[in-house]
Parts: sequence; C-alpha cells; structure tokens
Amino acid sequence: MATAAAPVRFIGRQRELATIDAAIKDALSGNLRVVFVSGEAGVGKSRLVAEAVDRARRSGFTVLVGG
Repeated sequence: MATAAAPVRFIGRQRELATIDAAIKDALSGNLRVVFVSGEAGVGKSRLVAEAVDRARRSGFTVLVGG
C-alpha cells in the first residue's frame, strides 16, 4: 500500500523568504511584483523557487513556471 510522503520542511533562507513573503503581500494589495532568483549552481535556487511557488499558490495566486 502506498503512503503519502511527508512534506519537506524548508530550513534557512530567512532573508530571502521574507523578501518573497513581502512581495506576495504587496501583490495581494494589487501591486505588480516580480521576484528574480539567481546564484551559482548548487546553492538551492530550485528549492527556494519551489517554496516561493508554494507560498504564492497558498495565497491564491496562479503561478506559471518555465525553464
């Protein structure tokens, strides 16, 4: 029988998450916001973007992601 995987807790990146949360809050007020994530390979950009997408979706946004 298959079981659901437990959600992975996001640890660290408090400053970056605060910036993302502020952008989401501002966008909820009707202001246009874009968040760019950049950095060297292997520093956790994909995981940070996944967390940002999850937070935005939980706030009611439709999120489009390309690569």
